[in-house]
Amino acid sequence: MNLEKYGDNITTLIDAVTGGLGNDEKTFLSQCDTLESVGLLQEDDALVGFARFKRGERYYISNEMVDFYTEMVGCLEPFEKAGEWEYLARANNLLGIVSMNRGNAPFAMDYYSKALSYCRQHALKSLEIMMNLNIGSLFLLVDEFDEAIGRFQNSYDMTEEVNLNPDEYYSYLSAALLGLSKALLRRGDMHAARDMFERLEAACAGRLEIHDELAVNCFGAILYNSLGDRDQRDRFISLVGATDMNELPVMDVFDDLYDYLSMLSETGQNAEFDRIVKELDTMVVKTNVRNLERRLVQLQLQNARARGKGDEYSALSERFFELYETTERENRLMVRNMLRLRGSFNDLARINREVEEENRQLQKKSVTDPLTQMENRAALNGYAGLSFDRARRADIGWAIEILDIDYFKEYNDNYGHQAGDECITFVAGQIKELSKNPGVFTARYGGDEFVVIYEGYSDTEVFEMAKSLKENILKRAVEHKFTKSYMKIVTVSQGIFWGKPTEGTTAWNFLHAADALLYRAKNKSRNSIMLGHVLGDDDEQAWVG
Repeated sequence: MNLEKYGDNITTLIDAVTGGLGNDEKTFLSQCDTLESVGLLQEDDALVGFARFKRGERYYISNEMVDFYTEMVGCLEPFEKAGEWEYLARANNLLGIVSMNRGNAPFAMDYYSKALSYCRQHALKSLEIMMNLNIGSLFLLVDEFDEAIGRFQNSYDMTEEVNLNPDEYYSYLSAALLGLSKALLRRGDMHAARDMFERLEAACAGRLEIHDELAVNCFGAILYNSLGDRDQRDRFISLVGATDMNELPVMDVFDDLYDYLSMLSETGQNAEFDRIVKELDTMVVKTNVRNLERRLVQLQLQNARARGKGDEYSALSERFFELYETTERENRLMVRNMLRLRGSFNDLARINREVEEENRQLQKKSVTDPLTQMENRAALNGYAGLSFDRARRADIGWAIEILDIDYFKEYNDNYGHQAGDECITFVAGQIKELSKNPGVFTARYGGDEFVVIYEGYSDTEVFEMAKSLKENILKRAVEHKFTKSYMKIVTVSQGIFWGKPTEGTTAWNFLHAADALLYRAKNKSRNSIMLGHVLGDDDEQAWVG
């Protein structure tokens, strides 16, 4: 918000509300009421939206979800009118979280997509990381593992690139690495999940807020239980047991605790299961989000049946049925509220079309490199795993190539950045020709690096296509006076790894091998190709061209 237009009294009140989430509730809400009254009197939409947003945020933290929903929906229209894009993104994000916990994934994606759109349009990089994390969690919830991994990887990459304060950095870093660990475990890559989790522990130990640390410890217990390491599992169970959960926003920790409780129940650790269920039940009931209550009762039902507690099972069954009916009524209410909200913007059909088009354009932009119009790294993250799995199931050849432009820094430094962009675009154009072949995928990896995936080809066929690419670039004879090569034209070096995918290997194993082959090719002679077949064997005689 632009505070310069307000007098000292209003500015002081805004500052008090901004920093007052942890203060006395009565005083805090009174300050918000005063701000809203001033905003309504002066027809200041920014003040009205801010007061409602802050009240909603307070209700979110205190797990009072009925009041939260009223306030957060109420802030959207004034923020839209005032052009307060960051607050609009934050509000839509929180509404998405609550919608997901209410069991309505389509509404959650709608809110998340709007928030992400605001972030992209107005360069809200920190919030964009958060949105990708939440969308990744939504994909993980519906078992879209490769989509989830792509979102979490994108969040990780942005976390390393964007200038964040330390609290944000470690919170986002842990969430991205934890999301990747969860997705890998759910996909069945247990050892890759463990490696990712150990990386998370090494990077973030002692630097996390309580809710982030709880999420990490819950997953640590689940992971090591899956790996059969009881000592490590029990260590994380002790850490979870030592956590004071009373002050935590239940929306931020429910899914982590739910999965953790499932593991406790399955392994017969009933005393700890009962203790945490009791604490969590008190928090959940306060929210009035019946879907959370229903999910928790469902866990208790499964546990009671496994323990042979017939009377408890019967009582829980009655409560479950009541909650099921209430959840259905809540969902109908949510639909009516959403329709009423959209109707307030006058033209529901027009808005739906705009949102759909915005999401379509957003999806296209998110996977397209703006300079070359090739698929980008995010698209590669999504495609590589799917393609690799197809090849493994079909028992066919799969290769990945990484290539870069020889002495590109010298080209860029001497000809200038615009010429450098033109050089990258030229090489990209030659590479994209390969994608006309079925089963060939091309992407810009970053800078002057590109990746090509060959699905369903023999090593000989892959090598011939790579040679054809090299020769086509040579034929164009694009001048490069500053290269250290005698040819004085633009050339590329190529590293390729070919094999038949097997259980226990991943596309990223192949990519790392290809990268090592590229390094060997450049050391041997620029404008060359190296194709290898053996993972982790530096002594292999690679094909050279």
